[in-house]
Amino acid sequence: MIKRGGNSFRNFYESWDNKWWVESQISDGYYMAELKIPFSNLRFFGGSKTWNVRAYRFDTQANEWTTWTGVPNSLPMICFAYNGNMEWEG
Repeated sequence: MIKRGGNSFRNFYESWDNKWWVESQISDGYYMAELKIPFSNLRFFGGSKTWNVRAYRFDTQANEWTTWTGVPNSLPMICFAYNGNMEWEG
């Protein structure tokens, strides 16, 4: 969970304790992950067709991070200003 807009790593709250499942794979030139997170674990407005989403990966061995949407190097990767939109069909 991120507090106060994610302007600092001190605002990153790591004790989100819910059940979720993931399978991942490292292939030549790309990473792939499938996550299953029950909707009951998320806060969202019912009937919303667009979600504002942040996805990132931090590689501790290479000391590098990548994000789904680009974030300037001068800002922390958790900054809400550069989230992407996930559109739901229906």
